[in-house]
Amino acid sequence: MHTVIRWTTPERVICLILLGVSLSFMPKFMHPFGVLKYITLRFGLVFCLVFLPLKIKSFRWHRIDVLLFTWLFAQVLSTVVSSPWPDGGFKAEGVLLPGILYLLAKASLGETIKSKSFALIFVLPGLAQSVIGLLQYLGLFLPTSSYFLNYESQVFGTVGGANVLGAFLAVSLPFVYFTIRVENEKQRVLWAISLILILIVLILTKSRGAWVATAVGLIVYKWESVIQLLKALSSNRRLMYPLTLLTLGALSFLIIVIYKLNPDSASGRLFIWSVSWDMFMDNLWTGVGFGNFGQNWLEHQGNYFAESQDESIYKLAVNLASAHSQYLHILAETGILGIGIFLAFLFSILSSIYTGLRRVNTNQRQVLLTLTAALATLFTHALVDDVLRSLIVNLQFMIILSLLILVIQKVNYPEEVRLKQTWKRSRLLVLILLIPLSHASSNKITGEILWKEGQEDAISGNWDCAISKYMETMKYLPNNSELDFYLGAAYAKTGNAKKALELIKNSQKGLSDKNQYITLGKAYIDNGQYELAERILRQVLRYYPGLLNPHFWLSRIFYEQGDLERARSELQVILDAENILNSTRVEMVKEDARLALNKLLRHNDN
Repeated sequence: MHTVIRWTTPERVICLILLGVSLSFMPKFMHPFGVLKYITLRFGLVFCLVFLPLKIKSFRWHRIDVLLFTWLFAQVLSTVVSSPWPDGGFKAEGVLLPGILYLLAKASLGETIKSKSFALIFVLPGLAQSVIGLLQYLGLFLPTSSYFLNYESQVFGTVGGANVLGAFLAVSLPFVYFTIRVENEKQRVLWAISLILILIVLILTKSRGAWVATAVGLIVYKWESVIQLLKALSSNRRLMYPLTLLTLGALSFLIIVIYKLNPDSASGRLFIWSVSWDMFMDNLWTGVGFGNFGQNWLEHQGNYFAESQDESIYKLAVNLASAHSQYLHILAETGILGIGIFLAFLFSILSSIYTGLRRVNTNQRQVLLTLTAALATLFTHALVDDVLRSLIVNLQFMIILSLLILVIQKVNYPEEVRLKQTWKRSRLLVLILLIPLSHASSNKITGEILWKEGQEDAISGNWDCAISKYMETMKYLPNNSELDFYLGAAYAKTGNAKKALELIKNSQKGLSDKNQYITLGKAYIDNGQYELAERILRQVLRYYPGLLNPHFWLSRIFYEQGDLERARSELQVILDAENILNSTRVEMVKEDARLALNKLLRHNDN
C-alpha cells in the first residue's frame, strides 16, 4: 500500500537551494558557471537561516561529522596559507558554504527520514537540468553560452559542463528509482517517464565516467538482489564459472568500447593523471596547496615532457586547473595528510553504512540503500573526475551525507533528544548580514559584467575601450590575477610595454597560463629586453613543445638582433610542423611564418 507523504517546508527550502544554484546561469558573465552560483548559495543560506523553521529535535555529533569538518578545516588552512588574499579567502568561502549547508540540512531535515518525499530534493533539480539538456541538444535553449562550443558534447545544462551534468544526473538517479518504487500507480508512470528523460540526457552528455558510475549505483541500489543472485550462482558451480568468465569478458569489452568512443580523450586523461602524480610526488606531505593545482600544472607538465622525450605526446599539452580524478586532485593539492583525512572520512562512512544496514528495519533499509547508492555513484565517478570541485555536485554530496547521518543516528539512537529552540531570537543578527552580503555580491556581479564587456571590446579590436572597461572592473574586483593579465595584454596590444610588463608579472602571483607567458614575451620584445623575452618564450616551449607561436616571436627576436639565420630557422620549424589537430589557427600561424620568411629572404638577398 502506497501513501502520500507531505512535502515539508525544510525539504522545499533545501530543494530550492539546490535548484537555484544549478540554474544560476548568465551567458553575459565571463565565468557563467561560477560567480552567480556562489552568490545564489550565499543568499540562499542567509534566507534559510532567517525564514526556515528549523526543527532541531536531535543534533548529535557523529564521528563522520568530526572527520568531515576536519577535512574541510584542512582545506581552508591549506588555501589560506598557500594563496594570496583575497584569492585565498574566496577559495575558503567555497569550502565553508557547503559545510554550512550540511549543518543546516542536518538541523532541519530530521523529519524527512520518516517520510518518502526526501527523494524529491534531488529528483526535481535533476529533472529540470534534463529538460534544459534536451533543449540544448535540439538547439532550442537560447541562453546557452559559447564557452563550451568546441567541447565534445553540447549537452551540459547550466551546471558547468557535460561531465558535471553527467555526475549531477547520475547521482540523482537512485532517488528517481526510490520515488518510482514508493509512489502510487498514477504518479509512478509520471516518474518513470522522468527516469527515461534523465537517462536519455545522461547518454547525450557523453560522460563515460557518469555511465559507469550509474551502473555501480544501480548495483548498490539492488544490492539485496545481487547478493541473492551471487548465492544462487555459488551453489551451482557448473553455472558459476562460465558466468564469471562471461562477466569478465563483458567488462573487458565495455572498457574497450568506452576507450574507443574517444581514444584521444582517454589518452589525455592518462597523461593528466601521470603529471598529477608527479605533482604529488614533488610535494609529498602537504601538496601544492588547496586550489593551487592550476598554478603549478604547467611547470610539472614541462618537467614531464623533458623527462619523457616522446614527441608523440606533445599534442596532449593542456592548461588545467584539476586532475580529472578526485583522489589524485586531493593528493596533488593536499598531499598525504589531506588524502589521509579524506580516506579516513570515506572509511567512516562505509563502516557506518555497514553497521546501519545490519540494524535497520525494512523502511529504513530502503532509504539507507538509496543514499548509499547515490554516494557509490558519486565516488565511482570521482575516480575519473574531480566531481566535488563542482559546487552543485558538492552541495548534492553534503545534503546526501546529512540525510545518511540522520538515518544512521536514528537507528543507533531511536529515542530523540529534544533541544531547547532559541533560534528565533538570533534571526535578526542573521538578517543584518544581508547588508554587507548584498554590497559584496553586487560588486562581484557588476565587475564580472564589466569584465565581459571589456572582452567583447577586445575581440572587436577596440583596445582603448577594453582598457577603460578593465580599469573600471578593477574597482569592483581588486587583486584579481586573471584581470591583471587581461589588462596587461590589452596594454601590450596598444604598445604600452611598460604597463603591460608590470601587470602581467603581477598576474603570475595567482595565474599560470600559456597565453600569459607568450604575451609577457611579446611585451619584453616591445620593450627591447630580448634576453628576457627569449627566456620566457623558451619556457613556454618547455610547457608546450608542440606550440608554434613562440617560434614566430623567437624569429623576431633574432631578426631584431641581426641573427637572420636563427630567425629563418625558427620560421622553418613552424612551416615543417604537421597540423595534427587540423586547426585553422595553426594554418594562420603557418601563413604568417611563410610571409615572414619570404620577407626575410628578400632582405637577405638585398
